[in-house]
Amino acid sequence: MQLSIFKTALFILLFSPVIVSAQTVTLIVTGITELEGKIIAGIYSPENDFPVRGKSMQKRVVEANAKQITITFTNIANGNYAIAVFHDKDNNSEMNKNFIGIPQEKFGFSNKSLPGAFSPPDFAEAKFKVAGNTKHNIKIIEW
Repeated sequence: MQLSIFKTALFILLFSPVIVSAQTVTLIVTGITELEGKIIAGIYSPENDFPVRGKSMQKRVVEANAKQITITFTNIANGNYAIAVFHDKDNNSEMNKNFIGIPQEKFGFSNKSLPGAFSPPDFAEAKFKVAGNTKHNIKIIEW
């Protein structure tokens, strides 16, 4: 009898789908001064993808219709992530930059990290740990 129970338990453990803990990351974006265009945010992992266009794990695009916007990323596994966000005022889905590469639209990164002279912050500066539902505030700024 005990062997039968053990075999059944072993079978269930070996052949049941693996349950991965899926978390929610809630992002509060502030610093929106002009209620036009869209707020575009991406959550990134692994570090080599941050913040490369088209490499975010999830991307959210919401109307910039309030001075504070809430964006939710769902089904995020525990681990290290970074977020990049910008205000796409002209709805062209790109961060506008001047002739030397300085952003012309407001932007922000997780962990209150700031860009370098001509590049975004490193993943290590922007990363945060997800080990349960998480909430982050990012104030977008002008460069």
